[in-house]
Amino acid sequence: PVGEDAGGDAAGGEAAGAEGGGADGGGADGGGGEEAAGGGGAAAAAAGPPGPVGEVEGGLQLKACDGECCRLDIFHDGAFGSICDDSVTVEAAQVACAQMGFATEGASVQVGGQGYGGSGTTPGTGAIWLDELRCEGTEATIAECPHNDWGNHNCIHAEDLGLCCPGGGDGGTGR
Repeated sequence: PVGEDAGGDAAGGEAAGAEGGGADGGGADGGGGEEAAGGGGAAAAAAGPPGPVGEVEGGLQLKACDGECCRLDIFHDGAFGSICDDSVTVEAAQVACAQMGFATEGASVQVGGQGYGGSGTTPGTGAIWLDELRCEGTEATIAECPHNDWGNHNCIHAEDLGLCCPGGGDGGTGR
């Protein structure tokens, strides 16, 4: 699946809501984020994700998945970090799922995190890059949605954003 690492985060090795962040397991293979331009009537290359994924600025990855739902991380300033769930609505899910090449109908977010309602999203570690993410649903990427300055937040990792994309998580391939 798009943005998952080879460490098997999505293989069900962790129970949803398990205590102890740091479930990342390391690297992330984003699978690229650009499509080849066909020319002269040649058959188009297989469609990849329409937006950046993996280790590129604004690239997304899915981590600590439980079925179709995962923590959503974003790449900025050379490192992945999480997104706080403050102000997030379903429009953010639609933008993120579309950015990674997944279906958007039925997309949803998990908010509340461990300790604030128990959404089941496994907390991350390291940077929290975005807070007050206010997507309208028309943006092409999560980074284009209005948000606080990068790294400016009042969150803890128990508030990390969870994302559920139809076809995402451990069974998804994107489009």
